[in-house]
Amino acid sequence: MSPPPAPALFVVTLTGREAPAAPKLTVLAFAKGADEAAACARAAGALDALAWSEIEALRCGEVVRPEAVPEDFAAAVATASEHGCALIIYDEA
Repeated sequence: MSPPPAPALFVVTLTGREAPAAPKLTVLAFAKGADEAAACARAAGALDALAWSEIEALRCGEVVRPEAVPEDFAAAVATASEHGCALIIYDEA
């Protein structure tokens, strides 16, 4: 019997609230998962662990070539590859 395939790396766009009265923020996550649903759940779980609310995954896609990701995101890709998830939070104020 062959081992299960390694989880793939996905990029997930989410929104959520850092605090109840705060505006919704956009979050870009790099998350590992067996499929899109698993990656979205992992990214949402990372925000939930930070006590965020109203978390919603908007888009998700597999990162087929991590080396093609822009240099600005290289550290996040490396973190997600090692630890399973990395978050980039955009303050749009």
